[in-house]
Amino acid sequence: MKSSKEKIALVIAILIIVGIISAVVTGVIFIKNHIFINKNFITARQFVEIMEEEEFDTDKIDTSELDDKFDIKEAYRAENKKYGFDFYTFNSVSDAKEFYNYYQNEFDSNMSSKRFNISGNNYSTFTIVSDGKYKLVERIDKTVLVVEAKSSNEEHIKKVLDILGY
Repeated sequence: MKSSKEKIALVIAILIIVGIISAVVTGVIFIKNHIFINKNFITARQFVEIMEEEEFDTDKIDTSELDDKFDIKEAYRAENKKYGFDFYTFNSVSDAKEFYNYYQNEFDSNMSSKRFNISGNNYSTFTIVSDGKYKLVERIDKTVLVVEAKSSNEEHIKKVLDILGY
């Protein structure tokens, strides 16, 4: 017959094993759902249509200053009275990655506070919140979306990002 100390030790061992299994399963589910999925990107035309439906004013971006560094196919800005979204398309994924890295470094070097960086199969997202500012750069495949705004607009920006699928 087992003593009460042995029974308590057995129960603790079982609880530890169950906790470890739960943590592993949770980690696998997170990785499967966030890292190994492909996000769908939108075209520049879809970006303009969606943003105009959301009552943003849209216009082409003059990219002449960036043409020496990046091979930008199309670029549009959508803005309301509070903030704007810049949407870029590229001819290749490598060009989009270079542009994404450029903005990430720009944002990261000028601010110091909360940073969020998520990457998956065909996407990367970098968000930084500091000193009342919210900045995001997200790449999906051959597209890059850039947002710079006051942090007080973060929740509304996230709703628009959901509508865009970014």
